[in-house]
Parts: sequence; C-alpha cells; structure tokens
Amino acid sequence: MKAVFYFDYSDYRSYLMMHALDGVELDWLEVQWRSVDAYSLRAMSGCTTPAHTPLERAYERQEAERFCRAHEIEFSWHAEPIHSGTAHGAGIWLMTHAPGAFESYARRVLSAVWAHGRLPDAALIRGVFEALDVDPDRFFNDINERESFQFQDACLQDALSVGVFDVPGIVVGKAVFMRYDQGDGIRLEAMAQWLSTLPRELLAYEAARLLAQLPKEAFCKT
Repeated sequence: MKAVFYFDYSDYRSYLMMHALDGVELDWLEVQWRSVDAYSLRAMSGCTTPAHTPLERAYERQEAERFCRAHEIEFSWHAEPIHSGTAHGAGIWLMTHAPGAFESYARRVLSAVWAHGRLPDAALIRGVFEALDVDPDRFFNDINERESFQFQDACLQDALSVGVFDVPGIVVGKAVFMRYDQGDGIRLEAMAQWLSTLPRELLAYEAARLLAQLPKEAFCKT
C-alpha cells in the first residue's frame, strides 16, 4: 500500500511533517512526501482556508515550538508565510523548468527558513539554485512570464488523481483532515492504523482519536 502526502512547501507545518514522515518505516505502507502549492490544491477542491487571526497565529507558534522542542528540531518563527514571496515563485518556476530539482528545493527552503531563520529572499533563492546546479538567472529573467506557471495545473491534477492527505493541521492540534478519494484503495481504517503506529509523542494518540471520531461527511471528496 502506498500513501502520498502533499504539503505546501512554503508553510512551517510542512517542515514539521517532513521530519515526521522521514522517520516512518513500515513494511506494509510506503510513504511518499511530495511538495505542492497546497493553497491552490485546496482551492481546486472547493475548500477554503480561513484567514489567520492574531490568536490563531499565536496558537500555531506555541504548538510549533512545543513540537520542535519535543523532537530536538531547530526552529525559527517568521511572522508571515512564504506564499507571496520570491521563494514561492521560484518553486512554481522549478515545477516547469527543472521538476527533478523541486523536492530538494522545497526541503532546502523549508529548512533554511523555518529551522535557521533565513529570509526567503533573492539571496536565499540564488544559493539554493546554485546548490542544485540550476542557473538562478534563468528564473529571475523569466519571473514575470506566465508560462512558468503552466506545470502547476498538471501537478495539481496528478495530486487529485490519487489519494491526497492534507495532514499538517493534525500536527499542530487542529481538527483539520481532508481526503480526496479517487479509488486509490487507501481507506479510513488504513489511515487510522498508520497513525496509531507512529510514536505517541509524534502524532499518535490525539491524531488517531481525532480521525476515528470524524464522521465520513467531514471528508472532502472530488
């Protein structure tokens, strides 16, 4: 059985889940971590994300710090997400022009911003591109061209063609779990069983209980 998790590469919760999933080793379930523009993914599926309030942001910061302390992960908080910045545009550009480098790019940006406190600016993008052997000037020269966004739709359509699990909210204690079921064979029971196998201090008890209590109507389907 195979579970594919799609995460917004510009959100700190993806950084936390990246660490969580990288440590999962199960014989019966193959876990694949993939980056995507999750905001667009939700929009395509008819789901909306409420605007962050100061209280919500304070809660998320508290939970993120708690998670990182528990797992000895370095963490640095930024008041605003990466979404509208250069780092986000560079990721979309890579989806089209160098898709093979996108996952490495996403991980490097997540670590640089959320673990080491780097700003997601042009200097960071240049450094990451050079480390991946991608010419950064190609991106900066093309940044205003619409063609750089063409690959995004294909990536999102691919995401919707399999079972898509949007899990980061569970990590920070939110009652957020969305499932897009296209006959991939991964069922609610399998997901609950997988969550229950994780170390308790990571997700386990609270997430599995939340998942078990959710009515089927709470799952978004396409």
